[in-house]
Amino acid sequence: MVSDGVLDALPADDKELMLQEFIAGMPIKNPQDMADRILLFARSFTENAADDMTVLTAGIWKRK
Repeated sequence: MVSDGVLDALPADDKELMLQEFIAGMPIKNPQDMADRILLFARSFTENAADDMTVLTAGIWKRK
């Protein structure tokens, strides 16, 4: 889940699709690393964010 500030920073017309494709191509599956990469990706398109940017990720593990 991301806040609107993350999506607003993306330059594409279809911002959700751009983010979806970025996440799908990500080799990292660790939740913290994913959140960090998503935030860095969004910040790479803007020098000064117009809004706050929040990224929330979660990991789900199967019980053994």
